[in-house]
Amino acid sequence: MRVTIFALFTVTFAGQVWAGQQEVRVAADKSVKLLQGSMGQWKQDCASCHHHLLPLMALTTARQHGIAINEKAAQTVADNVFGGFLASVDDVVRYNYIGDPGAFESYVLLTARTMGVAPSLTTTISVRRIASMQKPDGSWAMLDARPPHSGSIFMATALAAQAVANYMPENKQTVERARRWLESTKAASAEDHAFRMLGLMWTGAAKEVRSRAAKEALALQHADGGWGQLPGLDSDAYSTAEMVYTLRESAGVANEKGIAYLVRTQKPDGSWQVETRLKAVAPVSPPYFETGFPGGHNQFISAAATAWAVMALAQTLPAQEAKPLSVAAAVPKNVQPWMESLDDPKAATAQGTTALMLAAHDPAKVKALIERGADVNARTRTGYDALMVASQYGGNVESVRLLLARGASPAPRKGVLFNMSALFVASLAGDAEIVELLLKHGASPKDASILFGFYPSRPLEVAAMFQHAGVMRALVRGGANVDAEDAGHMTPLSWAALYHKDTTVATLLELGANPKHVDKYGYTPLQHTPGIHNSSPKTAEILKAALK
Repeated sequence: MRVTIFALFTVTFAGQVWAGQQEVRVAADKSVKLLQGSMGQWKQDCASCHHHLLPLMALTTARQHGIAINEKAAQTVADNVFGGFLASVDDVVRYNYIGDPGAFESYVLLTARTMGVAPSLTTTISVRRIASMQKPDGSWAMLDARPPHSGSIFMATALAAQAVANYMPENKQTVERARRWLESTKAASAEDHAFRMLGLMWTGAAKEVRSRAAKEALALQHADGGWGQLPGLDSDAYSTAEMVYTLRESAGVANEKGIAYLVRTQKPDGSWQVETRLKAVAPVSPPYFETGFPGGHNQFISAAATAWAVMALAQTLPAQEAKPLSVAAAVPKNVQPWMESLDDPKAATAQGTTALMLAAHDPAKVKALIERGADVNARTRTGYDALMVASQYGGNVESVRLLLARGASPAPRKGVLFNMSALFVASLAGDAEIVELLLKHGASPKDASILFGFYPSRPLEVAAMFQHAGVMRALVRGGANVDAEDAGHMTPLSWAALYHKDTTVATLLELGANPKHVDKYGYTPLQHTPGIHNSSPKTAEILKAALK
């Protein structure tokens, strides 16, 4: 007997209740209303993955399968997200809210592609920077480590690869390296498996490779129809929904047991509740606030779970024609011909972004513009210069060298937005050669910049969170204090221990970091390791060995 979710009724088979089409539609409809009510109550000045990006993709999927949404409210969120990220050439060039390229910027670009945003000058600039940060093994590092939604290198790698594939398709080598990494690296968590499947699809892996990945994911499904975040953990809606969605999306596998689990576990208010694994005493997220989504301190991961669930459920319903939401806000404003040709050394935008800044990723263009009289020390209204832009790109040491040779300076100065510096962005990009060159020319490893627009961080701290071991060594040789404290008296080792950045923990210990340091919470680095529940014991083992 074959059971299908496209029936208009529910059927019992082998003790399992399968959800019917009408039941699925009712469940998704309730969740859409709840998500939209919460999206507009996000209070941080950023595009939130769990309150904006995933819900926008969920709303798009819902519309494409006949589920009504509040069009006006959805359009407002889309305009705010894309208008804040892709509309301004100046903002994208200077990398306005520097943060987590493989994870955050690439998630924005996935949402943009899902909603039909066409390639443009700003998508090209953003993707070029993302591509330059790919590691030699084909993966992308990520700063964050808050599972399940923000704790997977597979997520960062798959998202970054799709951004390149969608918005810079000529860069086939970057996509191919990512595909090889995804094919050869073993997934551990449900998030790993889900984004491995998506990444293999986005990078054009062979059908048999994708089929094997799907079988590996299916082997982890529990008897109740769900998946846990890790082997040994109980089923939860976040992991189940993303697995159900990605199995169908990437391999064409309709998982009826997973759909039934989601319908069965939905709350009457339309939410799916997932308990956060973040139990840290340190502020690993922005200060808590209410968004109107149920769940208290669990509401953020629960909102993400609900968005995944809407996509998984809607996907099972018949597709319908739906006029897309407008993405006009994503079209960059005031684009001039010289921004594409980069042939005018004196050209600049009203905010001061020059042709040299736009060309800073390309040593040949940098050289040509300098020889024709481009001012290497020209600054935007926010204090950025070409050296700061050039230092954002991994593998771009020749451009940096050319600018320094013509008088550009990485020395600290006042009046720069977010107190940003060339050394800070080079440390984030992971280019040790650029970092060493900037240090030789007077860059300070002791000054903090503002990460994401609200987190004061020093170059060593950001390099540590991205696990750039070579950069960390260069910074310490250049005068960075390996045990520098932040406002909570936490050191880079404290944060690396809390976030389970094993390579960083080992490197910092090698560089002389103090494993006995006690912060304002009364914790040593070792005592921070349980702050994210069910994480690997490896970090604690490294620290215990150091304490001996």
